[in-house]
Amino acid sequence: RPDATQGAAAAGGGGNPIMQGLNQGIRNALPGSSLRPPQPRPVHWPKALEIPDDIDTETDIPQAFICSISQEIMREPALVTVSGHSYDREQLFTWHANGSGKDPLTQQPFLLSDVAPNLALRNMIESWIQERKSRRQHTE
Repeated sequence: RPDATQGAAAAGGGGNPIMQGLNQGIRNALPGSSLRPPQPRPVHWPKALEIPDDIDTETDIPQAFICSISQEIMREPALVTVSGHSYDREQLFTWHANGSGKDPLTQQPFLLSDVAPNLALRNMIESWIQERKSRRQHTE
């Protein structure tokens, strides 16, 4: 049974040839190796929501559905993953292309690869629109 001083050597592979080989392999693979950071996956963006004109004028639109850039209902909610804020995709990409490169609310720098569809928010907006359409059909 190894004592405390032998334990440290054993943890680093000390006298164990298998561990020594594994540790050496790891050390050799990391600096300048062919191991590359993972490439970003292609992002699937669902079709933009169609917002009926009469809904845009309603006063009871939940604030979470409003894009901070355009002040309109988001058609393609896009999440800036580094800040946690969502904006309409088209508005955000235009904002980024115009040279800002920073989150409109937090001023935190981000890349377009840091943007993903906010599917949960999109589903909430879509359900809210359907509910409004259904209410109108019942009142007509």
